[in-house]
Amino acid sequence: MLHDAVAELQQEYPDLKIDGEMTVNMALDHELRDEKFPFLRLHNEVVNSMIFPNLNAANGAYKLIKAFSPETEVIGPIQMGLNKPIHFTDFDSTVRDVVNITAVAVIDAYVQKLKENK
Repeated sequence: MLHDAVAELQQEYPDLKIDGEMTVNMALDHELRDEKFPFLRLHNEVVNSMIFPNLNAANGAYKLIKAFSPETEVIGPIQMGLNKPIHFTDFDSTVRDVVNITAVAVIDAYVQKLKENK
């Protein structure tokens, strides 16, 4: 199922740098990924988005990235696939976290309005 979604995205948006399932270390370590999988569309690219199968997996990865790489700008997790977007932050969110998730919410609201006006 995921393979089909990735194939469709690659066909519809050939310039979009997207690949399918991979481990987190392969996604984040482009040198290792390029060495092991030189055929991927992400070759020589730095990953800026990751998609997880559920909120628990996304939240765990989010927390690990924030903990082990404090200089990295981490936005999320963002829950998608519902009838309406949901935006939330943790109790330990910084002002920057709230601003970032608010920006995502504004974009979602704008896109929703565009869809409704079609």
